[in-house]
Amino acid sequence: MGKNMLQKLNRLRGTIRDRVTRLNKTAESYEPPATPEESEIILNQKLQNVLELKAQMKKLLADYLDLPESTNLEEPLEVIYNMEEEIEDLQVKFKILLTKYCKAPNADNVPMTVHKPKLKIPDLPLPEFTGKYEEYESFKTQFRSIIGNNESLNDTQKCYYLKASLKGDAKLIESTQDTFQSLLSALDARYQNKRAVIDTLIKNVLSVGKANDSPRQLRNLVDIIKRNLRALQNLKLARNNLSDALLVHILERKIDSESQKLFQMENKSSEILSLDCFLNFIEDRARIL
Repeated sequence: MGKNMLQKLNRLRGTIRDRVTRLNKTAESYEPPATPEESEIILNQKLQNVLELKAQMKKLLADYLDLPESTNLEEPLEVIYNMEEEIEDLQVKFKILLTKYCKAPNADNVPMTVHKPKLKIPDLPLPEFTGKYEEYESFKTQFRSIIGNNESLNDTQKCYYLKASLKGDAKLIESTQDTFQSLLSALDARYQNKRAVIDTLIKNVLSVGKANDSPRQLRNLVDIIKRNLRALQNLKLARNNLSDALLVHILERKIDSESQKLFQMENKSSEILSLDCFLNFIEDRARIL
């Protein structure tokens, strides 16, 4: 059953890949029609197709992860993550084409001429922010690097790209003025909250899910702990012997009983065990299973 489902998902992945390739060719070789109105219709439809592909990829990834634990997903998941990046890139390309060839809101009914300055932004997907406090600083740094510091974009264009990058709760935020700096300031006021970030990061560590004797779940546990502790250290909250002892005590109960026994057998010393020792054990255990 698992093998048949894997083959079915691989075929679906191939179909999506073909659509991505065709849309990419359309974006790269796009020739605008006679009027901006026609361009707007065509490009909006293409952008809608890209959004549908994003939704299909999200479901496809979930279906892959629902396969039996014994299924080797290393190659399929790597392909999917690469395809997701390509689709994000496509979304940006069509948004740029819309800005370049279609009339801006409230513009006079005058066709755009070849003298209109071209947008020069890197061929990279825009970073997205969904409203998670712990992700805001990283999002802001990436967005400023790609868009905010791009001198070829005016304030209206930067504001447009910033709005396009906001998802979920972050998309609902309101600013006092419809400008790039005003919207960025509103985001800073809401999400640049050090205490809220720290609370969230600690919660992520303490509420990490249990890992059975599954390599994928064990690696996921290690990744979550390292990622959140690294973020806490960037906020000047350093680890110490006490925090290590507490975390080892908590996390040891997140792994299966057999792994717990092996960990105790390998570490018979009466000294306090470091968190690094525990995480290294989990990584070794994941490689062996």
